[in-house]
Amino acid sequence: MDRNFHVELKQLKEKLVLMAEKAMHNTSRAMEALTRRDATIANEVIEADREIDTLEVEIDQTAVRYMTLYQPVSADMRLIAVAIKTSHDIERIGDEASSIAKRVGRILNSAANGQNLPENLVSIPQAAGLAVEMLRDAIEAFIEEDVEKCVSIIRSDKQVDSMNRSNFQGFTSMLTEGGEQTETILELVFISKSIERIADHATNIAEEVIYLHSGQEVRHAGIKRGNNPPPGIS
Repeated sequence: MDRNFHVELKQLKEKLVLMAEKAMHNTSRAMEALTRRDATIANEVIEADREIDTLEVEIDQTAVRYMTLYQPVSADMRLIAVAIKTSHDIERIGDEASSIAKRVGRILNSAANGQNLPENLVSIPQAAGLAVEMLRDAIEAFIEEDVEKCVSIIRSDKQVDSMNRSNFQGFTSMLTEGGEQTETILELVFISKSIERIADHATNIAEEVIYLHSGQEVRHAGIKRGNNPPPGIS
């Protein structure tokens, strides 16, 4: 019985990693659709989001089944709780990637209808790259039990927040200049906000990984604002 439990826990972790890989891929592809002005890629991202949704349901069902059939010790119970929370954050990342893809589709439709498409995306590509890197690092920290890497991820979230503010200011300036780009620029503002949310979810995952491997709760410790992490966490 115990051996089966640990085999199933391993499968649960593998599904979580697969889910994260799909979310990273979708986010990168959504940005590729924007930078390449490619509606086909955008549609592929929207369709692929169903796979992430399916994995979230499978992880939740598996976790509940484990808790019903077995009596896991505290460390394994933490893993199950973290898996449920993390899968939700990853699912939300997938939703944000899909939202970006849908907005890219509307931008391209506007361009086809004669609205000029701005070449200047301000810091959107850089912010997206950092957000994807944060998610990748969070999953690596989960696999490698690297709490120190999680602290770095949490602190990186400030950079994405700053880029989002810069994007808002840049696109607002474009709006004041007039022209026929209003709808497109508003879509870009919302795309920037989606990227910020992706980084927020990656930060949530990093905080959960710290809890998983240290048993310490850091969600309100102010690490992002520059506070030192609790003792025992580098």
